[in-house]
Amino acid sequence: MTIKNIYIADDGEEFETEEECLEYEEQLRCIDGVDMFTYTFEKCNQGGLEAFEHATYMFISDPDRAEKYFEYVQREGGYDTPGYFIPGDCLRYDERSDSWINMRDEIQELQDNLLKLMMQVDA
Repeated sequence: MTIKNIYIADDGEEFETEEECLEYEEQLRCIDGVDMFTYTFEKCNQGGLEAFEHATYMFISDPDRAEKYFEYVQREGGYDTPGYFIPGDCLRYDERSDSWINMRDEIQELQDNLLKLMMQVDA
């Protein structure tokens, strides 16, 4: 007979080692710093890497936790993640550039372009 230990995370996910389980639980706590949504705006914060893979939009509520989560996503999944962000930032994944875009910056760029266009129309 062989005895096998299984470590169960708070959300029911099972692991063979305590270290894997503790690391997973830590990233679950970190994911709380980011609200993630699909392209249809359904919340998709559950599931670690799977949540990141399905996310199209993100809202950063806790930058410290978000940074730890993004470190996990880079290390475990090899994904590019957003760079600098502050509380309240909204990010959008852009498939054309294969990168995360800060929507605040995107809105500012659109406003600047609209102003330039309006100045050309008035000229």
